[in-house]
Amino acid sequence: MAVTTATAAFGVVLTYTVGSKVVGELTSISPPNLTADAIDVTSHGSTSAYREFVVGLIDGGEFSVEGNHIAADTGQQQILTHIAARASAAMTIVYPDDSDWDVMAVCTAYSAADAPVDGKLAFSATFKITGVPSLTYT
Repeated sequence: MAVTTATAAFGVVLTYTVGSKVVGELTSISPPNLTADAIDVTSHGSTSAYREFVVGLIDGGEFSVEGNHIAADTGQQQILTHIAARASAAMTIVYPDDSDWDVMAVCTAYSAADAPVDGKLAFSATFKITGVPSLTYT
């Protein structure tokens, strides 16, 4: 019987690299989703009668976070500063398995969640990666 080497997701950290501001109280993070354009280069000379493709531009994708709204959290405050600045920022997503994504990203969405009488105050944010993201393992 094989023994898994899987790692629990608990403990993921999102940090603004400049100023080392950690976004506190995250409850969920969806990682970057890289995609590549497929360019159809099929010609009348294609001998197989199957479409042929080459890879075009690569898109670094986006990632999103959700968390418990903590008004005094400097990392959460940085998200609002980030979206208002209309500029990219260096960010790092650190996983408990000693891997991390280093990205430049623009903040494209911030939302304070509903405040149900029997629920919690929450927030969510979405970030669009600009340039080349880097996944490293230490």
